[in-house]
Amino acid sequence: ENQIIQYNTILENTLGINLSMANRNFITYNVFRGNTVHAVFNESYKNKWNRNFWDHPRLFPYIIPGTIVIYRWTLKWLNFDWHPAQEPYDIPGMS
Repeated sequence: ENQIIQYNTILENTLGINLSMANRNFITYNVFRGNTVHAVFNESYKNKWNRNFWDHPRLFPYIIPGTIVIYRWTLKWLNFDWHPAQEPYDIPGMS
């Protein structure tokens, strides 16, 4: 909880990032490429996704699917990267 996840290249995985019971994190300035599913969250709240690159330039926000629990009910929920990056970042050590 309360972590900053930034400047990573998440490349060619079945699942890029899975936030599970992880709250109030900032996921920003990452490059997601070639993953089957880039990101999901489960029972996680108040995470902020911002300025990540999602395989190609996007005109609209990127949708991250997940779940939340209210009382005893598990509900499908969505997070958004409202300002996705238009080009990948040059992260040192990654090509």
